[in-house]
Amino acid sequence: MNQSAQAAAEGRPALLPGVADKPGGAPAVTAQLVRPQAGRPALADAPAAAEERGRTTVSRQAVERIAVRIVAECPEVEGTARRVLGVNAGGNRGDATVAARLHGASAVSLAVRCSVPYPRPVARSAEALRELLTARVAELTGLRVQRVDINVTELPAGTSRRRVVG
Repeated sequence: MNQSAQAAAEGRPALLPGVADKPGGAPAVTAQLVRPQAGRPALADAPAAAEERGRTTVSRQAVERIAVRIVAECPEVEGTARRVLGVNAGGNRGDATVAARLHGASAVSLAVRCSVPYPRPVARSAEALRELLTARVAELTGLRVQRVDINVTELPAGTSRRRVVG
């Protein structure tokens, strides 16, 4: 009995005709039908309910990294200079720092350290950052932002500031 007839007798899909039946021919490729196991939906069925598919968790470190990127997108604030014992240790400002605290699996609080370039209003800049963080962190992580504490560490002079003499 050739392989095609044997496959038909066993209820499997038949091989490509004439390829594997010939002596010395190339091996044929078979297709196997996957039948769903009992209790599991087939591919053609509707997707399982959300509670059956599993759960996604977002780590504290992931929230912090996302928040640092969001702060960098905010035009109202800048990063902070590296400090040692309260003294500026480097001239370049890096990224803002963000600490996140998860409250269960659905909420987070953020603590941000950043600078606001002089002469921008600090309260308005902080409120703009707070609104941006609240909306974008919720959008990107699915976590509700309960609180955003903002610590403005310095008011650096902007580079575009001109001195008027006269």
